[in-house]
Amino acid sequence: MLKNNYQTCIFYALDALFQTYGIYTEPVITRNTTYRREEELNAFFDYFLTSTASYPCRYKEIKNVTFPDNCILAFYNGYNHIIHAVFYRDGLFYTKNGLFSPMVLSTLHPVLKSYSRWDTSLKGLSKVGKQLKSDKIVVYTLNKNLFRVNK
Repeated sequence: MLKNNYQTCIFYALDALFQTYGIYTEPVITRNTTYRREEELNAFFDYFLTSTASYPCRYKEIKNVTFPDNCILAFYNGYNHIIHAVFYRDGLFYTKNGLFSPMVLSTLHPVLKSYSRWDTSLKGLSKVGKQLKSDKIVVYTLNKNLFRVNK
C-alpha cells in the first residue's frame, strides 16, 4: 500500500503507457503525482497524447470494441472532466483507484460499474451527482511525432 501512495488512476495509466515505450517519466510522473488544475492535465494530454476515438461510457456499446494496444482510456464526466483513466495492453485493462493496489482486468465491466452514468445505479443522486458520472470514454495513444518510438 505504501508503494502505491496517492498516485491517481490518471497518472498510473500515463506512467504505464510511457514505461511501455521505455520513456523515463520521473520527476514529472511519480508515485505521488496528481494535478492541481484541470487545465494542466488537459494540456498534458493534448501535448503528449493523440486522441484516436471516443465512445459512450456504456458497457453494451463498447464491450466488443477492439482498442489499440498501448492506449489510455480516459473517462469524461458530464462536465467534460477526466474522472478516471485505464491503461490497455494486450487485451488487459490496468486500473487503480486511490490508495488501493492496481488491478489487472480482462474486461472493462467492473470499471464501468463504478464510473459509468449508464452502468452505475443513479438512484438517489442529484442532477449534479449524475453529471459527475462518466458519459464518454476517449481513447488516447502516445504522440509518436513527439518521441522516437517504433512500437
